[in-house]
Amino acid sequence: MKSKAPTFDLDELRQKAKACLEHQFGENSGPAEIRFRQHIMGLLNQLDQSQNKCKDLEAELNHLQSKSMLQKREVEIEAGKCRKSKEELETLTEEIKNFDEKNSVLETSISDIKDQMEKLKGETEGFQTIIDKGPDWTEEQKAERSHIVELADGERSRLEELRFKLANIQSEVTKKEEELQEKEEARGKGLGLGLGLYSSLAFNKPPSFHIIYNADFSGDGTPC
Repeated sequence: MKSKAPTFDLDELRQKAKACLEHQFGENSGPAEIRFRQHIMGLLNQLDQSQNKCKDLEAELNHLQSKSMLQKREVEIEAGKCRKSKEELETLTEEIKNFDEKNSVLETSISDIKDQMEKLKGETEGFQTIIDKGPDWTEEQKAERSHIVELADGERSRLEELRFKLANIQSEVTKKEEELQEKEEARGKGLGLGLGLYSSLAFNKPPSFHIIYNADFSGDGTPC
């Protein structure tokens, strides 16, 4: 347990010292006694100044201790923010991983749709070639032609639907990539600021103060 510095009532001590000096030497003291009395009173004044200085140092120490506690609290708060940012970053990393997996599936779907579109395009061109052969068609050929036209129209509609679906998928992929990019940038800035403040507070430690106080009054160590 830390011992507390002794305190004194200097006015009372000064009065006792004055009474002691007057009792010892009286009013008809010689020059030597007067100098001795002045020396004792000077020592009491020095003691008064020393005690005031100790009070000032103690107040400064209390202020620094309070400041240190406040900085420690700020460091703890920033450490908590950094931990939270780290958790959010881990969550974002997991989201990116999941997105990459989904994106891989979407890319496969897009590739399949493109293959189907190329196939439909070839079939449609084949139908159009048959349609454009000439006007001298028999009834059977006209019926076949009508059937082919219907098939071609159906394939064109299906091709447009596939194109629309492909555009939506590509738009969704682009939007998701932009959202993840924004999250990454925001988390990166937040984590950088939190770590910077955490480091500046962690290394800003207050100085240590050691106060040593000794008092001696008469030759045998006791007051008069």
